[in-house]
Amino acid sequence: MGLVVRQLQNIIQKIITISKLLIDNLTINDVKIVGVEEK
Repeated sequence: MGLVVRQLQNIIQKIITISKLLIDNLTINDVKIVGVEEK
């Protein structure tokens, strides 16, 4: 059971990290688009 729990925690951490990276990329793209539109 311990190994399964650790594997699940690792998978969850990877999903959280990937989702954070995706959110960061989306916000960066939004800022770039807004900056271009202002010019």
